[in-house]
Amino acid sequence: MTAPSPSPSPDVVPWTIRGRAANDGGHATWPEPAVLDPAGAFVDGCGEPALVATYSPLGFVAVRDLGASTHAWLNAWLPDRSTYVGDLWSDVLEYREGRMRKLAGSPLEPAVDLRITELDAKLRARDTVKGRQFQRFECSQSARILVPGGALETLMVDVSAGGAKLEYPGATGLAEGSMVSLCVESAGGPCDALLPSRVVWSRAGAFGLMFAGAPRWG
Repeated sequence: MTAPSPSPSPDVVPWTIRGRAANDGGHATWPEPAVLDPAGAFVDGCGEPALVATYSPLGFVAVRDLGASTHAWLNAWLPDRSTYVGDLWSDVLEYREGRMRKLAGSPLEPAVDLRITELDAKLRARDTVKGRQFQRFECSQSARILVPGGALETLMVDVSAGGAKLEYPGATGLAEGSMVSLCVESAGGPCDALLPSRVVWSRAGAFGLMFAGAPRWG
């Protein structure tokens, strides 16, 4: 196994949030890029998140903790330009899976429950004045959006435990309310996690996703 290779440090830029951001990687055979219907948009094509098995493969956390590159190492930073300590994306996946299980009433092992509490403290919004539940982090990470017509190559520029903002030239072809799946590009190593998401806004060049449930594992 190889140790994860952090993405190159981003250029130092002022912290900006562009738009009403709502807030996984894999070596799979990707469909051809989708052609957006200029009139409107995609119908829900990813299934009902609540009906999909959400438990991660056995050993996912253990393998990750041993240093295996299971998916993209997401380099993200805070408003004060300090870098997030750890791999933000793996923390988001782990947190959402555990939290969804807890909300569904499934019993959690004490160690897992403690871990979710720790992640909650890391991911919750520092400033709740604007009503945000989770802290937003700026990043620059390639990602794929899976839609019924194929896959869109996008750039994720803002992410939290609740959603993400992505840049894509044809974003206006994404209908608000459409269900899609977010897949952060792998940095070297298998990862079959997809995060069901809903499009909550779109405009020229960018769109926002709200995560809808726990990760789905192949």
